[in-house]
Amino acid sequence: MIARRKSVDLTSPAPTMRTAAWAVTDFLDAAINLCRTETSSTQLRLYFYAVTVAGWRRLRSSILSWSKSSNRSVTAYIGTDHALTDADAIAAMQGDGMEVRLMRHYTGTFHPKVIWFSGGTSITILSGSNNLTEDGLANNIEFASVTKITKADANLLRWHEEIHKASELATPQLLKSYRTEKEKHGEKRAKISQGGTFTWSMRTSGKKKTKSSTSRGPRTAKVSSGEMILEVMPRETSNEGRQIQIPLDAAQRFFGLGGEVGSSIELTLENMATKEQRSLTFTHNKNSTARLTISELEYRSRPCVLVFQKTRKPQKFIFEIVRQAIDPSRFSELLDLCKQKPPKRRWKL
Repeated sequence: MIARRKSVDLTSPAPTMRTAAWAVTDFLDAAINLCRTETSSTQLRLYFYAVTVAGWRRLRSSILSWSKSSNRSVTAYIGTDHALTDADAIAAMQGDGMEVRLMRHYTGTFHPKVIWFSGGTSITILSGSNNLTEDGLANNIEFASVTKITKADANLLRWHEEIHKASELATPQLLKSYRTEKEKHGEKRAKISQGGTFTWSMRTSGKKKTKSSTSRGPRTAKVSSGEMILEVMPRETSNEGRQIQIPLDAAQRFFGLGGEVGSSIELTLENMATKEQRSLTFTHNKNSTARLTISELEYRSRPCVLVFQKTRKPQKFIFEIVRQAIDPSRFSELLDLCKQKPPKRRWKL
């Protein structure tokens, strides 16, 4: 959520992984122990990508025991990305008196697994790869460490502040919305045996809208006039969805493909994010289709759109993948620019 900066001065790092026979980490044991020993702390913060009922039960009694004192508080920042969090787990935590905040306004995936004790003579942070789930705490091969610092520097404080601003209290309305959409997503995946990435409709990118949705951030190259927005359909034709069909009108007007069957042109595509380039042949096929293979596309990337930009070099195009799960606001704005309506493929020059 924030740019990488100079590292915090961490002291007393204590790895908590048992190495014998690839045992699971002691994240759970460390958390339970800290709830017993962090008696001077007055605030406990939980930051988790995913929480389940079974996972919460593993830590519930220890956290409730720590929070018995009237001057202590517990706040949990919980993600909804990929629909791994249980709505029932959030409700259970609230029922136990926890303040639960759902992540709503941010770009990317909310992915931390952190327990932070503060308000005492020092700060203690337990961090690792473990989610607050049964597998994350008891079954997976994970790694975690406990770190004590005397004072949080500006970077660490800003990290928390950005997360706090991106979250909202888990109201009954928000919880009902998430629960309903997660259930529908699960039913859809079971029905078609394949589904895209879940993105809660209440999630935004946390950015203000701009006049031009396709001009966010710095360009990776000088471009002349000409951009194309293209929706990637839930199911594409082959190669695990990496081969996408381009509307013939767009193929001719934007890429310059000939109108006759069998016409072909050589294209150079450059990935805006990685700068990787590849050359390929673009052909008007006999079945009145024109297809391009984008190796970075996978079924799990759906829903997403492609933004193509013309460059000063003939037949060279820059492309960008805008995923709903990473930047939901921009994804929606791009589709809103298109005139077509589902189930038609949406696109715009």
